[in-house]
Amino acid sequence: MIFRTASGNKFVKDFKEHRFFPVLKDGQYQFIKMPIKKLIEADYKAVYGADRRYDEYTTYYKYYIMNPDSTFHQIQLNKKSMVKLFPDKKDLINNTLGTKSYENNEDMVLDFLNKL
Repeated sequence: MIFRTASGNKFVKDFKEHRFFPVLKDGQYQFIKMPIKKLIEADYKAVYGADRRYDEYTTYYKYYIMNPDSTFHQIQLNKKSMVKLFPDKKDLINNTLGTKSYENNEDMVLDFLNKL
């Protein structure tokens, strides 16, 4: 697996800090997975709170695809987001993604990008 840094790359929304990310697919259309860490603070003193007695870090991921204009665009792992990013490839998206079942949504996007 290849890891790269966000510095020097153009994103639609710039990041404030230096980030590393894994590259899921390299080539003309790069597909990356950006890990995001978020601190959830303890809130055990609230009357109707979640009764969380310790601070906790959670990890979630944002996915980006680089267009030929060298800008990374954030996507969600579904057909609607893919059609929004590639409006001219709508028929290919519907034919490719509508006929198969995938183990996870990352595989669905990778299968589409491999056919471009």
